[in-house]
Amino acid sequence: MSVDHLPQLPAAYELISVGEVESLREVVAELAQKGAAEGTIILAENQTRALGCSGKPWQGFKGNLHASIILQPDFDPALDYEMLFVSITSLGNAIAAHVSPLTALAYSWPNDINIAGNKVASIWLDRGNIESARWLAITCSVNIQRGPGGFTLPAISILEAEGSTDLTANTLLEAWSRQFVRMINLWSDKGFDHIFSLWQVRSEIVGKQMKLQLDDARIEGVAKEVTSNGDIVVILSNGDQTTVSSRAYMNW
Repeated sequence: MSVDHLPQLPAAYELISVGEVESLREVVAELAQKGAAEGTIILAENQTRALGCSGKPWQGFKGNLHASIILQPDFDPALDYEMLFVSITSLGNAIAAHVSPLTALAYSWPNDINIAGNKVASIWLDRGNIESARWLAITCSVNIQRGPGGFTLPAISILEAEGSTDLTANTLLEAWSRQFVRMINLWSDKGFDHIFSLWQVRSEIVGKQMKLQLDDARIEGVAKEVTSNGDIVVILSNGDQTTVSSRAYMNW
């Protein structure tokens, strides 16, 4: 990716383009551990061994968005999970601005964005410590174009969902970077409740079948509700219900 074709980002960010990588999350963790500054955005052209939550593979193709934002937060680590909802709503707003108004864009707990019930994007959080500071990395992958052989359902690309699109990884990253600044400022000024209310507007999880793979358990059932702190309540097949936090889902 040449310098001429790099996205134009707000001044708050510093862009690092890394070309093709195996796993962007691993690359970002290494850069963060080496002290990459807050606001660093790492952009990859492609991932050949992309990993989602619980080690599940993610289909990463060239032409789609694979990007991470590094933060060095000074708030309580117990609130790190709130950045997942900040990230999802900001990325959702960025995508919504580049698709048709009638597109059925929705959020699926805890880290996916869907169009017409099919996954087009996911967000993952990673974190660690360096000396007296700590870091939080927000990584997104967005299916913009149809990759070789297509996607394995229920994943889909924005191109397939829309029928046509002039959206590129660069233009979407530009939009997400602006939206992320806006949403994190809203989070700081108005609190998590405000961000969560924005997430709820596009949430389509209640009443849907859930299959969640945690480190030590697999949970299947019907989503009953998402609580005000972002936890999901699932009704199991035997009628019992259990609550899963986004922290547990991210193996924190």
